[in-house]
Amino acid sequence: MVLSIVTINFNDKKGLEKTIHSVKKLKSFFENEVEHIIIDGKSDDGSAELLSEYINNPKIIIEKDNGPCDALNKGINASEGSHILFLNSGDYLNPALTFREYSNLIESLGKNRNTALVASVKNIDIQKTIKPPAADDIRSLSMI
Repeated sequence: MVLSIVTINFNDKKGLEKTIHSVKKLKSFFENEVEHIIIDGKSDDGSAELLSEYINNPKIIIEKDNGPCDALNKGINASEGSHILFLNSGDYLNPALTFREYSNLIESLGKNRNTALVASVKNIDIQKTIKPPAADDIRSLSMI
């Protein structure tokens, strides 16, 4: 497994649907290289019902959490990929990217173990990479 995509959600069913659709396109190209982990903090807006069709996927966690950092850490703990992309509910991968561009990304991730992908905007260019923080820093993420 090369890439784990972690999505956290709380009461954003519409955004979650957009994110899931975006990741499905990538997974259709690289089924065995990409996993999607969804952490939902017990939403009451219909998100759980949306996820019920994916419930056989062991990478969906629906349970109360202690906020976004706790949910992100649950996603990290559930991940099996050598790289993690945080793609929050409502965020999506650039739909204009082609199979070749996705292929180049997955190939470069497989070769480079010192790469992190961080997403915090609505339209993400996944070809940008940064160095990851130390492992201890990841576990102690805090919202600023």
